[in-house]
Amino acid sequence: MLNEIELIWKLPHKKTEKLSITKYVETNGIEIRRSYSNFIHNLSHQKIGKKKIYNFFLFNNHFNLWWMSLLYEKNFYKSKNISECIKIIGLEKIIKEFKPHTIRLICSSNKTRKCIIELCKQLDVNLKIDIKNKSKRFSNYKFLKIIKKNIPYYLQGFLFLLSYYLNALSLKKLKKPSWIKSSSSIFLFSYFTHLKFNKTNKSIIESSQWEDVIGLIRKRRKDINWLHFDGMTKDNYKKKNFLSLSPNSKQFSDFNEQHFFLEGYLNIQLLIKIFFIYSFLHLKYLIFRPKKNIFSVKDSNINLYPLLIDDWHESFSGIILMQNIIWIILFDLAMKDIPKSKFGLFPQENQSWERAFISSWRKHQTGKLIGYAHSDIRFWDTKYFENVEIFENDSLRFPYSDALAINSERAYENLISSKFPQSKILKVEAVRYLRVLENDNKRSLNVNSFKKILIVGDYQFRYNYKLLEDIYSLNLNPKNYNLTFKSHPGFPIDVSKYKLFGLKETNEPLEDILQDYDIIVAVDATASSIEAVLMNKFTIVYYDSAYLNYSPLRNSNSVSFASNKYELGEYIKNYDSKVKIDNHNLLYFNKDLKLWKNVIDKYVY
Repeated sequence: MLNEIELIWKLPHKKTEKLSITKYVETNGIEIRRSYSNFIHNLSHQKIGKKKIYNFFLFNNHFNLWWMSLLYEKNFYKSKNISECIKIIGLEKIIKEFKPHTIRLICSSNKTRKCIIELCKQLDVNLKIDIKNKSKRFSNYKFLKIIKKNIPYYLQGFLFLLSYYLNALSLKKLKKPSWIKSSSSIFLFSYFTHLKFNKTNKSIIESSQWEDVIGLIRKRRKDINWLHFDGMTKDNYKKKNFLSLSPNSKQFSDFNEQHFFLEGYLNIQLLIKIFFIYSFLHLKYLIFRPKKNIFSVKDSNINLYPLLIDDWHESFSGIILMQNIIWIILFDLAMKDIPKSKFGLFPQENQSWERAFISSWRKHQTGKLIGYAHSDIRFWDTKYFENVEIFENDSLRFPYSDALAINSERAYENLISSKFPQSKILKVEAVRYLRVLENDNKRSLNVNSFKKILIVGDYQFRYNYKLLEDIYSLNLNPKNYNLTFKSHPGFPIDVSKYKLFGLKETNEPLEDILQDYDIIVAVDATASSIEAVLMNKFTIVYYDSAYLNYSPLRNSNSVSFASNKYELGEYIKNYDSKVKIDNHNLLYFNKDLKLWKNVIDKYVY
């Protein structure tokens, strides 16, 4: 993987110098992050034939597949080469700053090598590349990826549609509700994976994303029309409990609420319609192919075609295209069906489904729409950072919320550094973490030699297993350490192999179990590290030094960062329960939720 670079000068009196590209990028992060965001936005203005790309993918006059593409989404979970693109931008800056005659580096990615060879040719710099073979870990996973790649894109999309419909059949038991038509009703969108039932009254629905915001709305006796996003959730037990609630149950009558699933609108007629739309757009994709030069970075010698062309193909054919069409059709139906709301709330992460949702809202609704970054905004989470033109140029018709609610000064500074409009930022309490803060007084000081370690995974398949392998390579004495793994609720992984060595597994909510552990080891991108620090837990964030640091606590002294098993082992060995963790001003917090009250009162009354 592209990381360290050796600079060699022509003059004999100059010594060679080694630099970490990743460290250079981290040091110059604001400028380089902006360069990548601007490059992706400038793609919008490139032309296919006589049309600019953002006009070429306009669909049904209200929806735009370009804004929903993997390229424009800039989601590091979905687009695996964003980190490489950013490091190549950093590499060019290094070459221009230090002006070496020759550079030498190690690179395992063929696509990355192609970009670097072209860059050095343009800059007239000699290049020596040592090719490092990729690790053969996770071979079963790679084998499955190879099989998937050998299925034609068109067929992949059709199989996804079939799978999506079969999953939605389980929701047919829930009848479409009589939506509340009150002029002051509130619309609330929720991920089904984050729904939960009240511990004392199973008929009362709660949400780990919205927490006490729902309580504020209920206290004001405001009607809520809920729309839930199933997203092919595998939690059948939760579905069964939810479907058992009738529209006349205590939940709905007491709080004047109606609930339905987005996928509940799917039927055979729509299935056929979606298939024909998909076939037409796939044909359009086959006819018009992008030229290599459109992936050239403006005012630069970089061309990122090798790294991004796969995202192009996947965005406008196959599963991603089919998925986006499904969302466009379903959201259009839902927003047309649901009565006009005073205002709407939704969890905002700038994912592709949100573009379909916001476009549908603008088409059929009239109230203000507020997005909430319920977790945090990481410095390198490029999907949150946009070129300012999307807010200033109305002709682009870019689908964005009326305001973005954030819960930390860290998130605010990250947005402002990207020139995000200050007028569109709302500061609110971090309701996701309220339960953690309430449990803060339950923590106990463990002075025994036996330590309990909680390993927290994330959406990144590779990192989860790499972390587990590195921990078990330490050969921690089971007499001194107990290991438990918790998957991300939306991305469970198979850890049966490690259970043979004593690993335990838990699916309990993090806020309920953190107090039971002494050491928390978390994959870098997960926001669980914030929860651990709030509970004053000794927290180790595990990251790969060859990649960007995606931790929400990047550069924070509240956690320890480990990039290999040796650092991991040292931190675990030197754990001291008496060390006080700095969690001061980590998030916006007020028990009375004054900031949230101001937002709700502003838009409801």
